[in-house]
Amino acid sequence: MANKETEWYKFANSYANMVISSVEFYNWCDDKQKNKIKGIYFSLVYNLKHSIELYLKILYKHFHWDYTKQIKKHNISDLFQEVEKLYNSKKIDIDNYFNSLESDDVLESFAIEQWKDLLKTIKEVEKIVIKYFELKFIGNANDDTDNTVFKYPEVLDYGNVYQHISDDKIDGIAKDMWEIKWLFNGILLSLMAFEEKSIK
Repeated sequence: MANKETEWYKFANSYANMVISSVEFYNWCDDKQKNKIKGIYFSLVYNLKHSIELYLKILYKHFHWDYTKQIKKHNISDLFQEVEKLYNSKKIDIDNYFNSLESDDVLESFAIEQWKDLLKTIKEVEKIVIKYFELKFIGNANDDTDNTVFKYPEVLDYGNVYQHISDDKIDGIAKDMWEIKWLFNGILLSLMAFEEKSIK
């Protein structure tokens, strides 16, 4: 894995790991402590959304074979559509390459299977992207086009959302974060396990 790839990959995973470990800490607390810190819900959702943005930008950069490429947009729905378009444009060539491989290496074998299941995986990713883009689970009326709804309290109905925070909702964020991390890491592994020159 090249230097820039490693940096982006670790950077995205750091946000995901923060969400997961924070929920683990929350569940370790007693009810009195939980009530004091339940506002972490807002930072958990924001960091989950930011991890989605980073993972999508990694895929965007990877499909371009250019980790210096700047992507200024923050709309995760638009980013997903860009990535899906890039995937479709390269699918035949990469399919042919992966289908020709027979590997005894466990990691490479897993990467081959991940690529073969990638279309299904991308559809699963799309469901989560839509959920955290539309934010209907907090009663949001407008799509989060700039990824800022959880960045400032005046952008959302803070009091109403805070009032309805529950253990189940906080656990649900961790569940989604695990799924996002698993899906994106599977996609990235299938791309990064092989040298650029072999796939390009």
